[in-house]
Amino acid sequence: MPKAPECIDFYHAAEHLNAALGDAYGDGSVMARRRFAELRHVLLEEQGGVETVIRAIANLKRKTGSACIARELGYFRNNRARMRYAELKARGFPVGSGVVEAACKTLVAQRMKQSGMRWSQDGGQAILNLRGWSQSGRFDAAWALLAATYKMEVTTVASLVRLRACCILRRPTSLRGSVAPVRDVPVPSTASSCSSTGSFRRETSGTE
Repeated sequence: MPKAPECIDFYHAAEHLNAALGDAYGDGSVMARRRFAELRHVLLEEQGGVETVIRAIANLKRKTGSACIARELGYFRNNRARMRYAELKARGFPVGSGVVEAACKTLVAQRMKQSGMRWSQDGGQAILNLRGWSQSGRFDAAWALLAATYKMEVTTVASLVRLRACCILRRPTSLRGSVAPVRDVPVPSTASSCSSTGSFRRETSGTE
């Protein structure tokens, strides 16, 4: 499949952050809610925010020795490359999975999972490219780009004239069983249905 930036759903990551803080300060406590609001904002809005969150959770682990906090710390460390939320937002990518889940249904499933359908990877991707352009209103622009990329020069001959057979074989009927010699006579140039060269009317000359 085409390479794309990977991103953990932000709201799912926030749940793990809340779990660590709830274990450290008491679930639903004022301190837990205040720290959650602070670190949630850092995680979402600041460049490198995930590193700040990791340091905060690591500090809580050292103070409490909690297995729950250690587990959540491992979660953030293992997925830190997928939590660059400020960078992804700046590039126009969604950081929640709702848009992706809706696209899986409306863009992919409704077209690709109809009765009896089977797709190879290349064939399925080709169909999804076309459907993506159509659904996003960019089909005409994309097609023009393809046409410009893969265009080929084609030369046509505009002066072709359709030829028709112009040969008439005539034999004398007055002679008894004799066959007269045949000679080639060029067709007059006024005959518009034949080319000026290579077209002949065949005539016979009788012999006494």
